[in-house]
Amino acid sequence: MNEKELNSKIFSGTIWKFCERIIAQGVSFVVSLILARLLMPEDYGAISVINIFIAIADVFLSSGLNTALIQKKDASELEFNTIFYCNLILGGIVYVTVLSPAIFLCSYSSISIPLTITCSLSCLQIFLSSADCFSASEIQIILSQNGAAIFSMAV
Repeated sequence: MNEKELNSKIFSGTIWKFCERIIAQGVSFVVSLILARLLMPEDYGAISVINIFIAIADVFLSSGLNTALIQKKDASELEFNTIFYCNLILGGIVYVTVLSPAIFLCSYSSISIPLTITCSLSCLQIFLSSADCFSASEIQIILSQNGAAIFSMAV
């Protein structure tokens, strides 16, 4: 592969990734606007705090194992399975780590029952995201860069 072709692929991949992130952030912004209109300020604040903790937990889930798998040229099925189960175990640990104090803190809120249920269901996203990271990396290996970006935008 010559330098011009490599630069072209890098530029194309960057544009696709940029478009993916812009669309994802746009959808997130629209959902936030809709929630702000539908929920009371106290409820919206509680949901926002829960989402902050989920975003922080998501940083721990993207530990780089998937990126290492993508960059490896000849990854075996054993390596795919190992990373999948490591992500699931890590997702379970992070889920319990975030959920346990959250339920304890929700019990001191004036809207403790609905907030506890909301927190439990929202934190379930952490565990499900750990399995999603693996499938996204597997699809990125199979598809080209732009196909993976289109898939990510659709999900």
